[in-house]
Amino acid sequence: MDTIRILIVDENPIFRRILNQFLHDEYPNQVAVVGTVTRFELAPVKAQGLQPEVIIVDNGLPGLMGLFCVARLRALCPEVGIIVLTLQNQPDYRKSAFEAGADDFMQKDDVFTDLVPAIERIVKVLWPLIRIAPPLLMIFDPWKNRDLRVSRTTI
Repeated sequence: MDTIRILIVDENPIFRRILNQFLHDEYPNQVAVVGTVTRFELAPVKAQGLQPEVIIVDNGLPGLMGLFCVARLRALCPEVGIIVLTLQNQPDYRKSAFEAGADDFMQKDDVFTDLVPAIERIVKVLWPLIRIAPPLLMIFDPWKNRDLRVSRTTI
């Protein structure tokens, strides 16, 4: 499997740096952080330019901006996997994240153990779709069918 390209969307510079360093040090051959974004409104433009396979979005962006960002990314980049990170693992947040278009949802406390396996699960499902039939992604949106959504609850 090729190196998985990651975009991080999080307003906290310390967390972005720690996450970037963790992925670089612990998984240098599996993942590559191709960019980071501090403001949700810049994420879609950056995602379209950098073309990551997975985008990690902080649900703690001000207000509902994290979920708005997820919905916007899903609409503009249907082929990209989206993982939402949060400090609060409440059922309402989880449900809202999946409704907005997230493929996975996890607490920031679990990032060091659960993030890379989640990235690999998402890519395992998405890459065959992208490589075999990219034009179909424009017609068929796999995230509309709950059975195809990759999440910790379904795998």
